[in-house]
Amino acid sequence: MIYRLRRLPLHPGLFAVAPILALLAHNIVQVEAGAALRPAVVALLATALLQIGLTIASRQPGRAALLTTWFLVLFFSYGHVYIALRGTGELGAAIARHRFLAPFYAALALAGAWYLLRRLRAVDRAAQLAYLLGAALLVVPGLQLADHVYRLTRDVSGETDLPPEEVLHPDPAAPLPDVYLIIADTYMRSDALQSEFGYDNSWFVDGLESLGFYVPSCSRSNYSYTQASLAAVLNLDYLQVLTGRLLDRGLDAGSIWSLIKHSRVRDQLEALGYSSVAFDTGYDWSRLADADVYLSPARTSSLLGVISPFEALVLRTSAASILLDSEFKLTAAALHEANYPVARHRQRQEFILDELPQAASFPGPKFVFVHILVPHGPYVFAPDGSFRTDPGFYGGPLSEPINEEYQREGYTGQVAYLNTRLLAFFRDTIASSEVPPIFVLMGDHGLRDDNRLQNLLALRVPASSVSLLYPSMTPVNAFRAVFDGVFGAHYGLLPDQSFLGGDYVTNHAETAPGCIDQTDS
Repeated sequence: MIYRLRRLPLHPGLFAVAPILALLAHNIVQVEAGAALRPAVVALLATALLQIGLTIASRQPGRAALLTTWFLVLFFSYGHVYIALRGTGELGAAIARHRFLAPFYAALALAGAWYLLRRLRAVDRAAQLAYLLGAALLVVPGLQLADHVYRLTRDVSGETDLPPEEVLHPDPAAPLPDVYLIIADTYMRSDALQSEFGYDNSWFVDGLESLGFYVPSCSRSNYSYTQASLAAVLNLDYLQVLTGRLLDRGLDAGSIWSLIKHSRVRDQLEALGYSSVAFDTGYDWSRLADADVYLSPARTSSLLGVISPFEALVLRTSAASILLDSEFKLTAAALHEANYPVARHRQRQEFILDELPQAASFPGPKFVFVHILVPHGPYVFAPDGSFRTDPGFYGGPLSEPINEEYQREGYTGQVAYLNTRLLAFFRDTIASSEVPPIFVLMGDHGLRDDNRLQNLLALRVPASSVSLLYPSMTPVNAFRAVFDGVFGAHYGLLPDQSFLGGDYVTNHAETAPGCIDQTDS
């Protein structure tokens, strides 16, 4: 038997890893690449144990390996089929119930076992086919991940082609101020908060203004998704122009994220002697890991710690979803973390808020980049900062709230908590800074389609830049105003444009009452 175990075919391992790798490739923009390590290790160990058990029971290593592969195909396809059926209308939703689908899959498992153990004759040929299929399943996501890594690691820093009017020439006799860019993900404008959720955010705006901030009442985001919004504000231009710059360097539009990691704002400030400070965002495309100071929460061992959102997704798209949806108390308690994969998210956001005040203590002028996933869901913070334990705030698909009432309370609660933390941070940092710092605070976009472009924008700049601020200002002009007013550049202001998806928006409904949409002026 030991001899037979040594000769175990290895194709089940390919089928254990391939679904996880494919899921990672599909979601690589939203998760860390290392998120797949632990589920892949667990899947390989479980596969090895299953294959060894079936080999001992059947005394036929080749057939046992094929049976293991068959079970893996069923296990990892179950959740995808279940989700797909639920999205096909009333008939699909009626069929997509575990009480129907699970027995069907069990019948497939038994039929496959009977055929593979009793009827299959060409075992070696079937094994060769399994190797080919397993390898093919690894190729596409492997290439996607390799391309993603290449795009993110491609160095596009160093603005050597700037025209003279765009070069920074600060007053050599004046000390350089610290510059903060804080992106509060999915933070809506005050009038959108009022109309969408009946939430009065005027206390926060009043608090900002009392600290010297200018808050454009008619601000709009330039783009309706995060990556484009960040690329625009950090590179002082629209994607149409930025894509042209990438093409000139032999890249393409898919590499726009590289202009977040090495942006014009960062490059120009570092050329003046600024150090860069950044926080671990949890997203590869906005993680400035090569910053002079890079702050990240302590990581647990890759094989320990709480279940991550990606691991919960792996479970949800497999036959483990049967257990996740189980009403048995023992099962529900054992898999509670899989239904609640937000502990790591909460830890990272708390770390950013707790450590952000320390950035002011780092020596020399600095550019501080902060991308915080609040008030973006999952809604883990109550207004007082306590941890929400009611699963209604995260029990829906992808950790979303289960209904509109939880949505309203969860989103506005996180707005209130973030407001309190930010006001305290701004107040303390301004009071402790010898040179008044520059702050650009922005939401990357709104929450839903009807307010997707209505974002928060607030700037605290020296008097030399105040005259360049106006009510309908959009983020693409934020650093143009800062660089022109403070650092002696002559960028000038661009027309304020907004794009919903890829479509140019001229809809006045996207502006607050009384605002003039400059895209039409």
